[in-house]
Amino acid sequence: ARMLVDMLTDAALIDDLDEFQQLVESRPSRICVFDTMPLLCGIEPNLPGTVLPHGWLVTSDSIAARLAEILAADELVLLKSDLPKAGSLEQLAQANYVDEFFPVIAGKIRQVRCVNLRDEEFAEQSLQASTR
Repeated sequence: ARMLVDMLTDAALIDDLDEFQQLVESRPSRICVFDTMPLLCGIEPNLPGTVLPHGWLVTSDSIAARLAEILAADELVLLKSDLPKAGSLEQLAQANYVDEFFPVIAGKIRQVRCVNLRDEEFAEQSLQASTR
């Protein structure tokens, strides 16, 4: 998070969940980068919803999905280097496009999209939650 803030012009680094939520709700025009470390190390396990397991089942994709769940976000957008080849969240996890835990946590988010950052036009694709 700190490296990203250093790379961006006029970006704010925020590590307080309440402050971040207020900024999200007020829709600031300034770019904000949320440092998830304090959230993951102490706060996240005590919040309602699906608690993230500790280990390699979880990567930044599931962390972003958990944050979207905590914030009750309408949408989660994953910035990736390619668009997925498979359809369901489970298939994407099996293909190692997202981590193994992602289908569990992202299946609760209304809209999940991927954007290909390597594509000049930033091609995007909506992801399908499984039908359970």
